[in-house]
Amino acid sequence: MSLPFVFCLAGDSYLIDQKRAEIISQIRNSVPGEIAESGYRLSEGMLERALRDAQTLPFLIQYQIFRMRETDGLRKHELEMLEAYFKTPVRTTYLIFEAEALSAKQGLAELMQQHAQVFILKDDLKKSLGTKLIRDKLKRHGKTIEDEARMHLENQMGGSPGMLDSVLDQLVLYAADKKEITAQMVESFEENWAPADVFKLTNAIIDRKRSDALMFLTELLSSDQEMGSVLGVLHWQLRRFWKGKVLLEEGLSEDAMLKKCGVSPRQAHFFLRQIRNLSRERLEKALQQLLELDCRQKTGQAEGTELLEAWAIRVTS
Repeated sequence: MSLPFVFCLAGDSYLIDQKRAEIISQIRNSVPGEIAESGYRLSEGMLERALRDAQTLPFLIQYQIFRMRETDGLRKHELEMLEAYFKTPVRTTYLIFEAEALSAKQGLAELMQQHAQVFILKDDLKKSLGTKLIRDKLKRHGKTIEDEARMHLENQMGGSPGMLDSVLDQLVLYAADKKEITAQMVESFEENWAPADVFKLTNAIIDRKRSDALMFLTELLSSDQEMGSVLGVLHWQLRRFWKGKVLLEEGLSEDAMLKKCGVSPRQAHFFLRQIRNLSRERLEKALQQLLELDCRQKTGQAEGTELLEAWAIRVTS
């Protein structure tokens, strides 16, 4: 059976990344010839350009895949433009739309239900993904893990696979030549774990203490932390703040919010103090800038350390 030409992925960004990679692999295995990949941020008014680009193929390319990001704010005329495209879609261009959620209030949701293969990636998938991630990553490195240690990692970070992936990389290095990761090893590792410094960094950012933020950032980057790990931990923490803010605005109690965000009792007071001083708008802006920074760093547009320092200056202004 042939694949559809339009997909819609809704849910956690890590789950979206996993599903998108799976879909792209399926496309590459199902069609012949060269395939090009491109990305479009629809919040920047790029829908019209994307649909225009979909009409033609680059030289020597037989198929193309477009990643359509930031779809939440599409306006009425853009939805009409998209609906018109769906009436006569181009059969050599695959469109993958991504959204944090598909709300019935959004015109996009109705269009996707009619014209796309929709995947709603629920949060309960993250824990099972976390279990698989621990097993597969440690197996690749020739290591095993005690059940108590595995359960501790799953309870602490099973709902944040991106963060768990970053921590596992560091834990493998911490274990050195030891073949089994024990609960005692995990506990010892956590005492000097990067998030402790990230809490200091996010605290300085929230209080707009620029010099402190830059100092803590320098300490993180000079402590043998990989740039990807630092970005991953920062994104994980800021996204937890954002999720907590949204849950509180929706009327959830503080205790219920802390549980849903995976905040340990010893971190609860600190987490609540920080979240009370943050606006949802400021968090969303900081997260968006961090994602753009990650993209620029990965594509080699600028040196990662300089980008992260510039980000810290912007979010503390």
